[in-house]
Amino acid sequence: IGNPPPATGTKLSESVPPPWLSHTCVVKPCFVQCALDRVDALDLPAGLSCVVIGRSRKLGLPLFLALVERDFTVTVCHSYTPTKELTERCLNADIIVCAAGKPNLLTKDMVKRGAIVINLGTTLSVCSVPAELQPDVSPDVKEKARIMTPTPGGMGPTCVAMLCLQ
Repeated sequence: IGNPPPATGTKLSESVPPPWLSHTCVVKPCFVQCALDRVDALDLPAGLSCVVIGRSRKLGLPLFLALVERDFTVTVCHSYTPTKELTERCLNADIIVCAAGKPNLLTKDMVKRGAIVINLGTTLSVCSVPAELQPDVSPDVKEKARIMTPTPGGMGPTCVAMLCLQ
């Protein structure tokens, strides 16, 4: 198979290129692989509009690159994107992947009817007793979404399965 092209910048270790270089990585982060597995299972046509909310080097950016490789038109937003701009971009998106780690960042009024919503982000809320996981996507989004992954209990078990496969 040969070696991948040399990566510019620092490496995480001697043998693993930085995760944002998705096209050179044989093994993608588990949550990225989970989201791709869900998207691939739907057999969606190329060119659909996709918004990734979250820009982390371990999740948001590798996911962006992997979706671009699958010929989707991808926009990256994050928790500091102004609400008005985030809403505009999400209302035009066929697929929304939320991985920002900010509770209820994506609400029903930000999603167009029939969109596919994949929620990868959760935050542990210590304000309630007992502490509970708060999803990035508000539960009322499922009223408008064609498909929405539940949180908790949606992507976590799939991530464990992807880890075992790797």
